[in-house]
Amino acid sequence: MNSLIHLGKVVKRMKKHELQALNTYLQSFKIDRIYKDSKAANLVELLSDEKQPKVADVLQYKLYGKTNPAAFQKLVDRTRNKVYESLLLDNNVQKSNVHTQRNRVGYELRKQLIEAEILSTRGLSEDIEWLYEKMIKKSIAYEFYDIALEILYTKHTFSAFRYGSKRIKNIESEIEKL
Repeated sequence: MNSLIHLGKVVKRMKKHELQALNTYLQSFKIDRIYKDSKAANLVELLSDEKQPKVADVLQYKLYGKTNPAAFQKLVDRTRNKVYESLLLDNNVQKSNVHTQRNRVGYELRKQLIEAEILSTRGLSEDIEWLYEKMIKKSIAYEFYDIALEILYTKHTFSAFRYGSKRIKNIESEIEKL
């Protein structure tokens, strides 16, 4: 149950606003609207309760009314993944009292790069060129050269399918400059 121990440590270190965002996020995955809370939300609540023992059998009994190790392990794994996802929500990464301006910009750039790649794979490429240029300027301004290179490589791949070799050579020269 190392994953339970790790999940407990992560939940324990989360700030109040992060736990609130996590609970809202977990509730959005409820399948059956009859239940008050999702099992994942209940597990997080139990793990964040200082008085609650973090023993797997006790937690299983509270969640399922009996021990069910296989289902519990799947729940722990799913919950851990959802906790990590919730940490990437804008209301968590954009807090100025938690993260520096530079870190917030880095998080934003990485998310925008993923968004641009998703748009590209869905054939929605109208704004991607503009987005790439904006991201490159910002990454260079904040000295995120690794992100700027990744954006340029992605732009190179994107352009290879849509434009001629002259455009590709221009992007390659931008890469060389960095």
